[in-house]
Amino acid sequence: MHSTPPLPVLAALAFASLTACGDRVPEPDRQVRSAAPSASVAIPTKLVTEDLKVGSGPAAQKGDTVKVRYTGWLLRTHFRFDGNEDGKGEPMAVTIGESDVIKGWHEGLVGMQAGGRRKLTIPADLAYGAAGRPPKIPKDAPLLFEIELVSIEPKGAPAGSGSASASASAAASGAPAASGAPAASAAPAASAAPAATAAPKASK
Repeated sequence: MHSTPPLPVLAALAFASLTACGDRVPEPDRQVRSAAPSASVAIPTKLVTEDLKVGSGPAAQKGDTVKVRYTGWLLRTHFRFDGNEDGKGEPMAVTIGESDVIKGWHEGLVGMQAGGRRKLTIPADLAYGAAGRPPKIPKDAPLLFEIELVSIEPKGAPAGSGSASASASAAASGAPAASGAPAASAAPAASAAPAATAAPKASK
């Protein structure tokens, strides 16, 4: 039969237990962060470009036809509304200054080289403006794109001649060349590809 320890012993044990608890390392904060827009997001008033990877070969100019892979997000919420970056379809073809895409693309693609990746932060007036592009893009929405330039076909070059050399430059720099797969259904509207509901097509 076990005897109950005297009260002084119980008090000492209780004190030791409390002291040990006080020395424990605090648990890490497991609070789930909200997906709501951050008040610290800077809204651009002009196009902002950032080269994430510099390509090689000639730089794209107005009138050149480029093939790109891209992802598009709403800047305020980082909601992904469009993209063909999964590599399953053919890269999107855009003729700079001519194709029916948003103005921010026409300005932001200039100067890119094959194999390069660029981030475009586009104000609403160079995107879809006050009209937006419902249901995915609200009115007055600044946009964020990450674009990989796969190949360049210079203005006036015979069809396919410039694209092949630029694709080779892209391959040398580690970027994937254009594939022969069917066009991506979510690609932005342009003269060489079907339109999509959420693509960066210029608003009328």
